[in-house]
Amino acid sequence: MRKHNSKKMGMSLIKKVTFLVLFSTFLFSCKSLPENSKSKVNSLDLLDYSNNFYLSIPTNVDPDLIKKILKSNVSGLSESDTKQILDRVSHTYIGLTRNWKNTTIQAAADVNIPVKFIPSLLTAKKGWERKSFTAENPSTKYEIYSQNNMDIAFPAGSNCCFGANMDFMLQKYNDIYNTPADTVIEDKASVLPDSIYDWLSQGEDVIRFYTINPQTYLSMLIGTSINLQLKNVWGEIKPDPANSKMLILDFVFEFKSELVKKAGQALLTYTFALTNPEITSESATVLKVSGIQLPKEQLYKLLVL
Repeated sequence: MRKHNSKKMGMSLIKKVTFLVLFSTFLFSCKSLPENSKSKVNSLDLLDYSNNFYLSIPTNVDPDLIKKILKSNVSGLSESDTKQILDRVSHTYIGLTRNWKNTTIQAAADVNIPVKFIPSLLTAKKGWERKSFTAENPSTKYEIYSQNNMDIAFPAGSNCCFGANMDFMLQKYNDIYNTPADTVIEDKASVLPDSIYDWLSQGEDVIRFYTINPQTYLSMLIGTSINLQLKNVWGEIKPDPANSKMLILDFVFEFKSELVKKAGQALLTYTFALTNPEITSESATVLKVSGIQLPKEQLYKLLVL
């Protein structure tokens, strides 16, 4: 009788082990299959296409720039609050729209800030008012904090939105977050044109910019007004290793025609003569100008800081 029970126990143990092996194999093999889990949201995907100047700013390239953006747009932040936030912001994407009256800013940032701490940071005592936005499909409520016509929201601990058209950004977040992860990989989530999106999403150790209104922003960047018939301008900004107060710019100019490109090249050569840049022809209508020195304050002026 004992032998029979022992045999039954042995068979039972084998069945359990076999089940665990099969279950484990099934469980881990499922990781390679499409998952309908919540999707991680890229902050760049949250910007709309109403802006005419776009920036991609890794915090480690110029922490002072991000600090100035925070201090200029979020009043009531103490120095310690600013430092805590700065330490938790890794990358910021900015859209600017400038007209003769003012400059409108829209921004989305990759952050690491627990959402539960936000109410204690953006308080009524510090001048913040709370409101909400309800996104659709599925219906989801997001908290928005407002101060001096500036809105800020944290739809997740990894994403921060602030500035203009907040409803668009939160609805876009909701759409992406609730899309199956495998679909996000296959389909582009951003409304930005590929040329802008691809340029801004690359380059982790430089500030990148792209403008579809070149004349206005070019004059502000270089500090002088030059008349060029341009379609688009994009480029990179990086710290000057020889001077902590200076930046180095690389511009790519896309002209409206080959004819105006020739005239533009002569004018750019004259304009940047003192900085001794490298000027190269990229195509019949595209010209690259590298190695232009720019004071940091000039960039801050562009951002109205």
